[in-house]
Amino acid sequence: MKHGSGENQTSRSRLPHSELTRVSSVFNPWRTIAFLNSFPLLKPGENFRGREHLWARADAIVDQEINSAEPGIRERESMGQRGRRDRTGRQKPASFRDLRNRTIALGMLVGTLSGVAASEPVTTTEIVVGECKTTYQRRVTFSIDRTGLLAAVPEEGQSIRSGDVIIQLQDAVPRANLALAAARASDRSPILVEQVAAETARLDYESALEANRLSGGGVLAYPPLHLARLRLAQEAAQLKVKVAEREHRLQELARDQAQAELEGYRVVSGLNGTVVQVFKQAGEVVQAGEAIVELVNRDFMRVEGFVSLPESARLARGMPVTLQFEPQEVDARAVPAITAQLGFVDVSVQSLSGRVRVWADVPNPDHHLREGLAVRLVIPLSSMNSPGSLSNVPRERN
Repeated sequence: MKHGSGENQTSRSRLPHSELTRVSSVFNPWRTIAFLNSFPLLKPGENFRGREHLWARADAIVDQEINSAEPGIRERESMGQRGRRDRTGRQKPASFRDLRNRTIALGMLVGTLSGVAASEPVTTTEIVVGECKTTYQRRVTFSIDRTGLLAAVPEEGQSIRSGDVIIQLQDAVPRANLALAAARASDRSPILVEQVAAETARLDYESALEANRLSGGGVLAYPPLHLARLRLAQEAAQLKVKVAEREHRLQELARDQAQAELEGYRVVSGLNGTVVQVFKQAGEVVQAGEAIVELVNRDFMRVEGFVSLPESARLARGMPVTLQFEPQEVDARAVPAITAQLGFVDVSVQSLSGRVRVWADVPNPDHHLREGLAVRLVIPLSSMNSPGSLSNVPRERN
């Protein structure tokens, strides 16, 4: 086993850094440490019996390390560093066997402590998501779907209510088209003219029929061919009434189209908020889809952070959360304790960090919270929220 190899680093990473430092202060047998750290953990109530072959192997590794280090130790002894002195001041030679025994004893202690730690799992009552950032839940950038000349835009910091016009283009031409279409749609005279003509044709046909009836059995006042012409004239007049009504309906649709065309020259806000940035000013020409105004709603904030994969397994949407702020971030007297619910636990893992994204939406009615604050999310755990328990997990809506 070579120092620095992947297998050695993997085995050595299991040993806590504090224990690794203690071992290195006594002796630096990396292969021995890696071997001792790879010992199977003791189960509760298990002793070291039956593992004599492991200690024998450790003993051999230590002997090998001591033999390799012996020339250097001999050289240091020749320079005056000849070991320790006892209480009487007499020089005491260094013992390789003592060094070996200390190393093995330390390994046994590490194995014992590891076994105890494994037999007593650590239980936590809450998960603290640190280094979270606050962002506005609703941040909208407004644009318009046509090219035109800006007539009016709000200023930065201006409050906007839902239904207010936030972008207005010059609309003289479409407004004139709407007025023309509205005038045509309101004119019903063509329909009235055709209705009068149809009524006249009906009276002509009925009078001819009455005249033939009064003639008795003699000569008919209106021959059958003439009666047929009068009947067809009546039917044609009725059809002209329907055509006039259809033309009027088309005029009404043209009016509605002109109205929609005029509406396209302005943008109405669909939410309450504050203008935080204006990209174009009145008098400038804008292209379709170009950003013009950015608006944020400060009533709700989104707090987003990352947890480890094991922690994410214990979280579920709808769990209660509490926000904790750094003292220098906000005034604790002005911002009361804020509680909310966990809104999302990502179903994927970040490729680089191996962590899972979570967020919660919290109310901000007094607008004390601002975007960019460093906060912590504290998520209390309970037996109902333990892994494998689905009784307290909110169901997703279809």
